[in-house]
Amino acid sequence: MFLPLVLYVPFFLPAHIQRRGELLFALVNNLALPEVSRVVLLPEQSGISQATLFSHHKLHWAESGAYSRRKFSDVFELIRAANDEHLALIANADIAFDESLARAMHVRHFGNAFLALSRWHSKEFMTDAGQLSSKASASHDAWLFNSNTVRDLIPPSVGRYYFGQPGCDQRLLYETNRAGLCAVNAAHNITLAHVHKSARRSYIRNKMAPAGGPYGFADPSELSVSANGTLVCTTAYWEMPR
Repeated sequence: MFLPLVLYVPFFLPAHIQRRGELLFALVNNLALPEVSRVVLLPEQSGISQATLFSHHKLHWAESGAYSRRKFSDVFELIRAANDEHLALIANADIAFDESLARAMHVRHFGNAFLALSRWHSKEFMTDAGQLSSKASASHDAWLFNSNTVRDLIPPSVGRYYFGQPGCDQRLLYETNRAGLCAVNAAHNITLAHVHKSARRSYIRNKMAPAGGPYGFADPSELSVSANGTLVCTTAYWEMPR
């Protein structure tokens, strides 16, 4: 029996209409995938909820006492609190998945594997997957792992920086590796499209302080599974100092 896959997404509604449409497109696309059991949104602004967005049987909202830009540690805390075993998939709000997610679901034992997935550039949403990002080793937009990994290996100190903060993905890879997880960048097998044709941003990236090193990097590789269904860590991983 395969574990259910739960997608966690920090979510907001930009003022720019085209950019707002891109985020809603990615959300509706991901909700429609049979591989996804639930989508949990972590609102980053007040005023957005099921009542103001739309209703869907897969869509769930994380309780929030304060609406602000989310940190990776916020999602890890939510997964710990869920206290059930599932495949946890964390993604940026403008990432759209496809049926290739099924390849990960057929892995029977994730063990300490931590999938850090690089995106594919999409010319027109999902109609043309385009090509793998030229910065694939250093850039990741989705992370997939067994939820028990958070409880067993990832301490609360991991991920105390924001989604979208410069260097956040490399810092997360470094911290999870030091916590005992094995990085796997199975971007050749699991496709995720970056839905950002508008090129609009809700923040000025070069004015944000970086997450700070040391940093971890993972080359794109194939998803390798042993005869007993255990995911094998085959990705080349290396680190850089601060």
